[in-house]
Amino acid sequence: GLTLLDDGLVFMTDSDVRVDSQVLVAYAKAAEHAARGCFYGGPVLVDAEHGLPPKWQRRYYPQTIAEPWWLPWEQPTETPDENFMGTNWAAFACDLREAGGFDTRLGPGGTTGAAGQETEAQRRLVAGGARPIYVPTALAWHYLHREFLNEAWLLKRIYRHALEWGIRRTRGNPSIIPILRTAIGRLNAHAKGAALRMLGGDERRFAAAFHEAKWRGRWDGIWLGRKWEELPKVQVQDRKSTRLNSSHRT
Repeated sequence: GLTLLDDGLVFMTDSDVRVDSQVLVAYAKAAEHAARGCFYGGPVLVDAEHGLPPKWQRRYYPQTIAEPWWLPWEQPTETPDENFMGTNWAAFACDLREAGGFDTRLGPGGTTGAAGQETEAQRRLVAGGARPIYVPTALAWHYLHREFLNEAWLLKRIYRHALEWGIRRTRGNPSIIPILRTAIGRLNAHAKGAALRMLGGDERRFAAAFHEAKWRGRWDGIWLGRKWEELPKVQVQDRKSTRLNSSHRT
């Protein structure tokens, strides 16, 4: 999409998100005095048509899937230590392109299966000098699908987020220290898992599976990060050729 867009504010969301009728107005108003150098994010609530997971299990879910996310400000506010949710944020196309766009090895459709595409892009925006602005009136609701309540789905999602954690530890870092620390963490996770299963109960059984999935993902991510530059990317044409091809197809 960035290869086709002119410079301007781009609103990004997911296919399973309901947005407030004024969400575009809220972002446009927050950005009316900027042409670049800022990016924006709003609250994400939950549409739970199929019910919520047990309260004890919700803390294992990634943000905005089982519990809402918002920040305690009533006016647009700069939030330098926050990442916005990928289901509800906006940035200027020129800033995104200068930051390198999105890393196609991460996120939905990515070549590694790891999560974190939006967070990675936001980190690079901040590194390039862009300021994150929280917009409290830019409301969205993330749909809680029935399959999200399945433990197998949740453990798979935990693994994907852990992959990104491991990748960040070794990408561009030849040190062996992250490998050693992650190996110790994985051994501890197996020991903890065995102890929790011996104690019994649904909560302990799931906690054991959680620790094992998390550290398995981190371990696999460590090795993906070590060979990061060798991993394939989704091929994206440059802006000029993409525009020409699009015009030709039309």
